[in-house]
Amino acid sequence: MTLSKQQILTAKSDTTIVSVDTPEWGDDASVCVRSLSGNERDTYEQAIYEQGSGSFRGLRAKLVALALCDESGEPMGFTQAEVEQLGNKNGAVIDRLFERVKAISGMADEAVEQAAKN
Repeated sequence: MTLSKQQILTAKSDTTIVSVDTPEWGDDASVCVRSLSGNERDTYEQAIYEQGSGSFRGLRAKLVALALCDESGEPMGFTQAEVEQLGNKNGAVIDRLFERVKAISGMADEAVEQAAKN
């Protein structure tokens, strides 16, 4: 079946929401992350690009902050200061969330690294 423009623009089932265990943050703790939209990916890549060549600081926390959401997929809306605080959390947890977001958003390792290098 070939979709029409209207069907594409009104499709509601293209966001993936997953729960990720975060036992480091509490017994039986977990958080929800969602796949990023095309515009959110562009915003993320632009922020990494503007950060400067070769600087990977905050790369994971920025992506995780964009994807953290409630169970219905509503973004948590982290401020820049909160993204910095998030980046100070356990690196193993941030990396686990980062990898999961990349996977459900179709982001290859090379795309993230290239954005940082450019």
